[in-house]
Amino acid sequence: MTKGTGKRITALLAALFAICACAACSRTPVRPVSSGSSSAEPSEDDIDMTYQPGVTEIDLGEVETIVDKDGTPYVTPQYEMTGRTVSLLSHWDAETPDSIHMVSYLRKYGGPQVEFITAPYAECGTKLQSMVLAENAPDLYKVRDGDAAGIMRQGIFTDLTNLIDWDSRNWSDLKPYLDTVTYNGRILIAPEFNSNYFIWYNKTIFSERGIEDPIELYDKGEWTLDKFDSICKRLTVRNDGTVQLYGFGYDHTWMRQVFAMFDAQLSVKSGDGYANTVGSDAVTDAISYLDTQINVSRVTCKQDKALPYFASGKLAMLWYGNWLSMSAPFAEMNLNGVIDFVPAPTNSRLTLGPRQDFALAGHAIPIGAKNTDAAVAFIEIFNYYKQTPELDTVSTEAQCELNNWSYEQFLRMRKPRYYENKYTFVELSDTWDFILDSVENNRSWLSVREMYSKQIDLVIDGILNTSV
Repeated sequence: MTKGTGKRITALLAALFAICACAACSRTPVRPVSSGSSSAEPSEDDIDMTYQPGVTEIDLGEVETIVDKDGTPYVTPQYEMTGRTVSLLSHWDAETPDSIHMVSYLRKYGGPQVEFITAPYAECGTKLQSMVLAENAPDLYKVRDGDAAGIMRQGIFTDLTNLIDWDSRNWSDLKPYLDTVTYNGRILIAPEFNSNYFIWYNKTIFSERGIEDPIELYDKGEWTLDKFDSICKRLTVRNDGTVQLYGFGYDHTWMRQVFAMFDAQLSVKSGDGYANTVGSDAVTDAISYLDTQINVSRVTCKQDKALPYFASGKLAMLWYGNWLSMSAPFAEMNLNGVIDFVPAPTNSRLTLGPRQDFALAGHAIPIGAKNTDAAVAFIEIFNYYKQTPELDTVSTEAQCELNNWSYEQFLRMRKPRYYENKYTFVELSDTWDFILDSVENNRSWLSVREMYSKQIDLVIDGILNTSV
């Protein structure tokens, strides 16, 4: 890496941090939008969510020869990577179920061994930047959705445009999404779309309260937003102002889902850049719905309480990622037949389907990586089984074994998988957290919209529309 490149990246990092600092400084209280006030939260210790899997490998069987619909055989690609090792920077370590599953696939298809470099989830992007600047780049980086926009534009990724056959069977269905990982005509990361977000629910509570099972409503086409809201209210139990049971809890991605259901966006693609749409009616409607749920009907608990409350039975429904199946309390509850999950409800008011938000991510090869060929093999193998239905079945069965889920439940998780790309990098930035924080603190959206609009403009101008 040249000194000029290092200075350029350092300057861009400084600009990025300045933007984030400006956004943080702008969080000032404003006039409340409603007169209701939430009940005081009882103080409880968090429940330990640590899970150490007892499985260190999985047998995926023999390498298949797959036949297309027209009868043409498609032979699973093989790689001569015996003895090769790639270093992977990720928030995973070697003993998580995802890592075990991934390593098993690489071994099955002759891919490289993996050396895990593990960093906290929120610090992986900064860790990557520091490693590249120190000329100690990892071979692979698992790109997080939140930092994709910024680090794509900092000149630290290898150009994958000509390293992968984008017309091959294992990549062709992702071609419509390539513009989301393309910068200045170069494909800098290999796209993945994680749409495995569901509403988990306590089947025992539903049964005891005489409320119909959500998955049965979903199967009948009756799992609508109105029905969901009604059930949230019926499940919430208060006694002398103290909440004994909450109907619903969420993490920060719930706001993304609400925006999806209301067809709302904070920005839209405009030419080679993005345009700010924070003042649209759809955004206002989405914020109004969140405000009603949190501050008016008060069927939700605080975000930091949702996970332990659900595990302890004080919360009936929870919006969270599918990785919860890997935490001990949830694994135990599932083994006892207590919990299940259902896709997000349909917003019947807008005749939208249950369009869950996706998380844009992928794998990238940083500048300075020493094992580029092995890194490309990793990316191709890891993507191949996701795009091939026959292998997807094997993948699902392997994940069931690791996570103690039934095959039917995992099929529900994997269908549908891809969604129309209606989200932008801006909406996957920290702006989401600032807006949800504003709603949770009962602030008027009209009063803070101008502040957020300026913040979004800063992000667009400082990260997305700046040439490197």
